[in-house]
Parts: sequence; structure tokens; C-alpha cells
Amino acid sequence: MSDKSVDIEKLRLSIIAKPRSCSCQFHASLQNPEQIFLRKSGNFAILPSCPKESDADAEQILAVLWHSHTYYIQVKYSDCCELYIDGNPSRKFASIRDLINFLESGRRVLRLSNGVSVQPRWHCASGQDDLPPHQAWFHPGLSPSKARALVGNHPIGSYLVYRGRKFDAPLVLCVLGEDNQVGIFRISMRRYFNSKQYFISEQFSYPSIGELIKFYTNRSLADPVQRRYKLDTPLSCTAFLAVVARLRVEELLACKGFVEEFEMIRQTTKSPGDEYKSEAKKPENAPKNRYRNVLPFDSTRVTLGECSGYINASWVRLESGRSRKKVSARYIAAQGPLNSTSGDFWQMVWQESCRLIVMVTKEVEDRVRKCHQYWPTKSKGSLEFKSSVTEEPLLVRFVDEIEYRHFAHTLVEVQGRPRSGGEAIRVNLLRFHDWPDHGAPREAGSVLELLKKANNINLTSGTVGDAEPPMVFHCSAGLGRTGCLIAIDFLAHCVNRYGVDEAILDVSQTVKQMRYQREGMVQNVGQYRFIYSALLVHIDSKLRPPLPQEQHEMSRRQSAVSQFCRQLL
Repeated sequence: MSDKSVDIEKLRLSIIAKPRSCSCQFHASLQNPEQIFLRKSGNFAILPSCPKESDADAEQILAVLWHSHTYYIQVKYSDCCELYIDGNPSRKFASIRDLINFLESGRRVLRLSNGVSVQPRWHCASGQDDLPPHQAWFHPGLSPSKARALVGNHPIGSYLVYRGRKFDAPLVLCVLGEDNQVGIFRISMRRYFNSKQYFISEQFSYPSIGELIKFYTNRSLADPVQRRYKLDTPLSCTAFLAVVARLRVEELLACKGFVEEFEMIRQTTKSPGDEYKSEAKKPENAPKNRYRNVLPFDSTRVTLGECSGYINASWVRLESGRSRKKVSARYIAAQGPLNSTSGDFWQMVWQESCRLIVMVTKEVEDRVRKCHQYWPTKSKGSLEFKSSVTEEPLLVRFVDEIEYRHFAHTLVEVQGRPRSGGEAIRVNLLRFHDWPDHGAPREAGSVLELLKKANNINLTSGTVGDAEPPMVFHCSAGLGRTGCLIAIDFLAHCVNRYGVDEAILDVSQTVKQMRYQREGMVQNVGQYRFIYSALLVHIDSKLRPPLPQEQHEMSRRQSAVSQFCRQLL
């Protein structure tokens, strides 16, 4: 093994060795514990915060159901970063897992400040405690009807596992048998003090779901009417739960899965042909394209004015795919403006009421012109443009500029019909410095910082109708770096909306959605891998806010996570 391989292996082990908060024990987003207690006195859960304001200063909350009432007990950290239950500082625990084991190991009576005594006995783990998130056959977001339909479209013996709706049967095995009969088998779970057993038939039980599935691949299953089913071919899924993103990355690294997954995306999103880009191929529009082979689809291109004029920019609309609390977002992905198309670019920004532009390229890279400087500087003051489509003048004035470590924030004012006193809007331009063409940044944290700034600006800029104004992203071609940023932004929104415990992420499907709307977005495996890297850092920051003593370690871990995803392939 080479020295580089040894260093990478050490890095991998350092990342997975010390999780800050084990999410199968800790409910990162649950605010109402009653929904998992099932009215059983003695059930308890660990929460991030309590709905009662009086408990707001606790690091975590121990919620205990006792005689039909839920009691909230603070769990605090000592100066040595050890856990203890409020009111009992002499008994300390190294981790949440140790605390849970202590409570489950016997009848532990806790006396509250109001004189009430409670006995936490059965831990209600986060739903992810019962799930096999790193297994390819596990489909976390699949409904029962969609599971049946998916299995029914594959050969006999195909199977998958999806989430059940019963506390004692957290998973369901779905398999296609003879005569295209779909067999449904509930995977039940029995809890012991410090372990669990999973079974379909009580005759055979196993400590993990993976071992249970492996057992039944070597023998057949029988339903109540004695139809036999054989598990032959697992139906792979690219979706995964946010809380176990690192396990998903481990799985992809172990089998060169990034390369295979990205190659599958390329195969399923091949160019449909030039007939779907007829507007971009017109002779009068050819000079408006920076690259001859980067053209928008007719169906998703941004049109200018009432005459549907041409600009090399595409609408990208993404949805989470979940029926309730659906996350949806719309973006504009554009090429870097040419000198001759800068007026059209500002016309698009004005027309669509955009308040934010994110630029992920330098004007010149490796002595090659990548983008025209279409914004005014402090020394120039203002620039006047005219759209080649609408022939309307636009005046862009410099207002202010702030330099950050990794990007610059320029504020400009765009005025339509300046000679007749037309309306002016303020537009923010964020220019990211540290992203090489066809590559990825060194640290994911800098990109997340950029996107956090971008979303804060867009959120405070007001709405257009009932929606936020679309954000404009562009690099040079509007494909690789632009696609990465849009994917990271959208998937991070999903994590923020659903919470770490419940968010279901599908990087592959998100990239496919983008490529169906603008061909070639996310150009290579390195960029695809970087999306995972940024998501790992974002999810890691959401598990638990770091204590003051952990700030340095948190920064080191975030950097290590980024290196982990970028170097191991």
C-alpha cells in the first residue's frame, strides 16, 4: 500500500470514528415526542430542545412519558464535556448512548424538582435506528403503492425494502414472485435491554436487518396462502436518509460507486438531438452562444420580451417529490455573458425581477476569456446596456462592494428606460473566487458560506407574486460549477425543511432533473463527488451546535469530511 493510500485510510478512519451525535439515539428534529411514545408509560426519547421556554437553555432534553403525561428533564454538559441529568450532577455519562443504556438497564427513578418521580424504561429511538440506510435495496422514500409498481416492472425475484408505518414493524419487504404476484412481508422488531431482533417469522430472528435479508436470499419465503417467493435481485436505490449520509458515502467509496452512479446519469441523460434546440441553432442566434456545443433546450430556455427572444439561459425547476411539505425551487442557469450579450443578460435579470446573481468563474482562467465583465466597478460608476432583443436601454449603477475571504459581494442598481425615469431595482452580485474550471473547491465550507449568504439576500429581497425571485447562477458554460451549486443549494434546502432525521436526499435524481432541463449540468465525477462532500459538511453542522470547547475540532472535522470525499476516488 502506498504512503498516500495509508494517509487516506487514516483520514477515513478519523472521520468515521467519532460521530458528534448518533442520530439513531438523538431526535434532531422531533418537537412532539408524544407521536412516538404510543401511550406507553415509561417510554423516553432524547430531544434537541423542549417546546417549553423554561427548558430552552438545556443542551438536550430527556422526554419521559409517565402516567399519560410527558415530563421534560434537562440533560446538560459538564466542564469536561460529560453528560448529566439535571438534578443529579454526580452521575455523569460519556455519551448519549451511555445515558440510554443506564436508563434501560433497570428501574431508574428520577425525582423532578416539582416532587414527581418518573421511571424511564424504554427508549424510543429515532426512526433511523431501525433502518438499514446504507443498503442498496433500501428505498427510504417509497410508498407502498409505488413499491408494488416498481417491483412489478422487474423480473421475478426482484425485491426491495421500504419503511413501514407500524412501531413494531418498521420495515416492509416487497418481492415479485411467480405469476407476477407481489409478496408483502412485514419485518418486525423485538426490543431487548441493549439489543434488538428482527424477524419475518419468529422462528428466525437476527440482530440486524442486513443479516435477515441475507438469510432469506438463501431460502424462500411463504405468504399466508403458501405462495413461495425467492429473493434474487435487489432493486438498488440512490436515495438515502440525510442522517446517514456518511454511511452512503462509505458504501459508494467501497465499490467505486461514484463513478458508476455518475456514468448511469450520463447514460440516461444523453442529448435528445438538435431538433430540441432549434432556437439556439438559428444562424442569427449562433453568435450569442459562448460554446457551440452548449445550447439550451427549446422547452426550458428563458425567453426575452414578448417576441420570445433568445439568450443562452435555462430554467431549472426542482422538487423534492414528497406530497406534504414539498420543497420546490426554481433557478436560472446561464452561460457567462459575452460582450455582445451583456445587455440581454441584464434584460433577463430585469424582466424576471431577479435580485441575486451568483457568478462562479473568473473573467479569465488559464489565459482564456471565460466571462465578460458585465457589471460596473467603483471607478466606472455606471454602465449603459441595450438588449439586442427588446432594444430597450438599461442603466446599471455601482452602489457598494464588500470583499469576503472567498467571494465578493457587489451591489448594483438596475434602471429600465433611464432617460424617462424608469423604475430601478437593486441586484446583488456574488462572485466566487476559488472554483477552478472542470474542478471543485478545496473546502466545501466556503461554498456553503456562499450559498448561506445568497439565500439570506434572496429571502430579504421580497417576493415576486407569491414566490421568491429566481436566483441566477452562471459560470462560463453554465453547466459544471453552476450545476453543482444548484444541486447543493436545493438538497441543503431539503435538509433544512425536513430536518436531519427525516430528509431523504437523492443526489443522482437531482442531477438527472437538472440535466433534463439543461444538458450536461455537473460535468464530471469530481464535481459530482463534491456535491456529496458539501452535503456531508452541511448535515454534520445540523446534528448539534458545537460547544465552545469543540469549535476547533468541528473545523478540523469539516475540512476532513471535504478531503475524504474528494481524495478517495
